[in-house]
Amino acid sequence: MSVQSTKAIVLDHRVDGDVSTRHFRLETKPIPTIKDGEVLVKIVAFSHEPAQRQWIDANTDERRLYTTLIKPGEVIRAPIVGRVIASKLEKYPVGVTIAGFHGWAEYAVLSEAEIFAAVPPKTDGKVDLHALDVFGLAGNTAYVATAKYAKIEPGSTIVVSGAAGAIGSLVVQLAKKVYGAARVVGIAGGKAKCDWVKTLGADECVDYKAPDWEAQLRAAVPDYASIYFDNVGGPMLDVMLQLVKPHGTIVVIGAISVYNGEPLKISNWAQVIYNRLTIRGFVNLDDPDVIAQGQADFAKWIGEGKIDVDDIQTVVQDKIEDVPKTWLRLFDGSGKGKIISQLEA
Repeated sequence: MSVQSTKAIVLDHRVDGDVSTRHFRLETKPIPTIKDGEVLVKIVAFSHEPAQRQWIDANTDERRLYTTLIKPGEVIRAPIVGRVIASKLEKYPVGVTIAGFHGWAEYAVLSEAEIFAAVPPKTDGKVDLHALDVFGLAGNTAYVATAKYAKIEPGSTIVVSGAAGAIGSLVVQLAKKVYGAARVVGIAGGKAKCDWVKTLGADECVDYKAPDWEAQLRAAVPDYASIYFDNVGGPMLDVMLQLVKPHGTIVVIGAISVYNGEPLKISNWAQVIYNRLTIRGFVNLDDPDVIAQGQADFAKWIGEGKIDVDDIQTVVQDKIEDVPKTWLRLFDGSGKGKIISQLEA
């Protein structure tokens, strides 16, 4: 198949403050001729990641980031699923569906290094979008956080913020159903989401939109938490510094509540000293061997019914020009689980 150009969403200008659709623009880009070791794919879907906000930030020092910033005029990078329509890579022939890393475009040329894996079709022949959640960055991050950095012990109390998000919803299930935590407390926005988090295995869920959320949170962990999985940062982290037991651990996964706002001001930092807390940030790119094991473990746990993936996606049918609007749902709390843009055929 010969495709000469593609519609793509590029960065118009970097973000200083709240992000909106004005920071992006639609362009038509030429498609380079594929070379040996490359494939041309028609992109089927994109995974939306909070980390993308930092990649377009005007105030981020690239020397302090684990990747390069996206420059104005460049396509917005993202995990993708796509069908191979032309190939000079024997491993991925025409017709195969792959998961990889490229960006917001209708077509893309990928090298083997940019391809994560082939994606087998579902039994109904449709594309399996779980390559973008449990078998994608969300699953990788949840697995590394719990398997390597948290050391969840049976009988422990675990708190998970962002519990209705892509990563948090998996951490809740891993903590309760795989590692045997005695008590798992989720934090999510709104009654509907909290009810859903409880179906995943949480014993309690605190609604951060409630005016008394802090009192609810303190009541939910009267004997303190062994581990806090922090997906949001902000005031929630400041309160949780007071609610992690001595020698406890805070695993920092994300800070979505402060990506668009003022930097977090910590007033309870001395609790780290008084209670000898361990605070651990990480990027799952540092742990390829752990991720490989996680892919196998997730497949096993899903087969055993320990991990439920039937309802962990918000899939939006989009035209390419509408993708930024769907991505912005990460920041208004309107999605559940992994937010995915599936391009209209």
